[in-house]
Amino acid sequence: MARVIRVVTPASSSPVVLGRLAAHNEAEWRLAVVPGLLDPDNRALLGHLAGVRRVLVVAGAPERERLVRYLDRQQAGGLLDGYCLAPEAKLVAASPLSAIAGLADAAVTSGLGRRDAILVYGHDSEVLTAVATAALLRRQTMAVQVVSDLPALLAAVRTAASVPLPGPFAVRRQQVTVVVDEDVLLAAACTPEEEAALEELATMDSGVAEALLGSPLEGEALTAVRRAALAAMFRWFGRAWTTRSARYAGAPTGRAVSYQVEAVHDVFRTTSRPDGRGQRDTADTEPGAGRLAEWLPRGGRVLAVVDAYAPRIVDDVRRYLSSCQERSLIAGFEIFCVESSPAVKTLGRLDRLVRTADRMDFGPTDVLLGVGGGTVLDLVGTAALMYRGGTPYLRVPTTLVGMIDAGIGLKVAVNVGTRKNLLGGYHAPLACLCDPAFLATLPSQEVRCGLAEAIKIAMVTDGELFGLIERHHESVLTRRQSPESRRVMEGAIAAMLGELSTNPFERELRRLPDFGHEYGHLLEAESGYRLRHGEAVSIGMALASQLAVLAGRLSPSVHERMIRLLNRVGLPTFDRLCEPERLWRWLCVDIKSHKGGVPVLVAPTGTGAGGFLEPDDGLTFDTVRRACAELRA
Repeated sequence: MARVIRVVTPASSSPVVLGRLAAHNEAEWRLAVVPGLLDPDNRALLGHLAGVRRVLVVAGAPERERLVRYLDRQQAGGLLDGYCLAPEAKLVAASPLSAIAGLADAAVTSGLGRRDAILVYGHDSEVLTAVATAALLRRQTMAVQVVSDLPALLAAVRTAASVPLPGPFAVRRQQVTVVVDEDVLLAAACTPEEEAALEELATMDSGVAEALLGSPLEGEALTAVRRAALAAMFRWFGRAWTTRSARYAGAPTGRAVSYQVEAVHDVFRTTSRPDGRGQRDTADTEPGAGRLAEWLPRGGRVLAVVDAYAPRIVDDVRRYLSSCQERSLIAGFEIFCVESSPAVKTLGRLDRLVRTADRMDFGPTDVLLGVGGGTVLDLVGTAALMYRGGTPYLRVPTTLVGMIDAGIGLKVAVNVGTRKNLLGGYHAPLACLCDPAFLATLPSQEVRCGLAEAIKIAMVTDGELFGLIERHHESVLTRRQSPESRRVMEGAIAAMLGELSTNPFERELRRLPDFGHEYGHLLEAESGYRLRHGEAVSIGMALASQLAVLAGRLSPSVHERMIRLLNRVGLPTFDRLCEPERLWRWLCVDIKSHKGGVPVLVAPTGTGAGGFLEPDDGLTFDTVRRACAELRA
């Protein structure tokens, strides 16, 4: 749960704090020891899979055969819809990101949805790739790890919080389930690796040390030592208890996150101002620039990732950071230029950015700074998420979409092939600093796309904001700063933060901010990015709204009011890609898997109110066909 506070200070002060989001990200670690784990009639493993209907299996040859027999039996009994064996070639790649991308692609191709799981057996490099993939896939997919020896268990416990990958990459985990195959563990002969693991455990736990003292590592004595080692593992995880089928321990944990969204002016201005004695104060700057300096690491370094859509922006950032370095506010900086396009949010560009931070020997006192639109901010956030398991970063959005949508949430992600936002996570920035002056640098199409996001959140959450956009959208389109355009921007930010506060980590997959995005993301990618993000979302809103009318959930007059506003802003409400067969396939496959196995769309139920459309509401192929016909007319 999160809380959001909207604080607007007087216009004469700086900064204006538009909102703060504070949340606690709960993580859950589970450990179980199960006898007869893969016996066909033992349902314990299915229990730890928590009711998922489909799994992707990553395991070596001997374990794979046992898992296949077990899963075949569960599928035959109707307890599982299906499973897929991960292609071994997907796990062997030139880089860790390539291996993760290959496995993620295999998972999605096999039909794995957001409420399904990756099942792994063992603890080797392929298994590490698999659990890292699960932590990143759609920002969190369940992973259940089965181990059958103490070295593997010890390694699994060590990587429970963060999965190390080759190079400077590490992935934090929010959900960890480790299941010990007890029969195999107790029956195997002791190996040199297990002896070393026991000796290490003995240095950390008196129970293991006592059991190991003078005991031959064979027969019943070995069994006693192994049980003492398992007990030590339970003590590490927290409370322990015994049930009929398994000994189990769970330890919920988590971390607090908070950040604020501020409106600042001339964020990269470096002109100094007089102090109280009439002298120039070389340690301070104008209010906006000074506010950014407060967020920069005193004595640390900055890696600034800047959208080079306008050379002046890059020059301003370089001049500003040079000034900060001259004043000893920061120790140094480097600028990483990108040009905003779908090619920016790729694993290749992510790899380059993370390795640049590594070359700079980035540490906990250094900061990544993202300056650009939503695409650039997503790239920077994902790099911050994955660089050694998490590093601080700042957002300075330069587009309206970035200021009211992409820049103020917790989630970050990159694309994999044509699949948008397939890999990512939740990583809060230190702050998001919004400078409305950037709007004057944007082409009109970008401002229209930003208004699409404002209309989206207003239509399903805030009728007053919707009316404000109706009255003043032309002021926003002029790209000049005005009280009206500021009110639209601030209202959209407040509405978005309000929605994020109730579900910041997307535990609930039904989210009103997804209005227009279910079809929008797919249209955007299918068009080869001919459609801009805001244009695709606009079409997605029109489709969902028309379907709500046909389902009797929305008044035709309210739908027509929204369509008129989209048209007046200059946004499309239909595209040649909107073929009923394609839209229905997307709903039944892509959207269904993304929504946890239910084909559901966010739809308005009034001006400023939203709900959800499902098949039970009359969401059928025929209604999709009729919606396309109405919008095409």
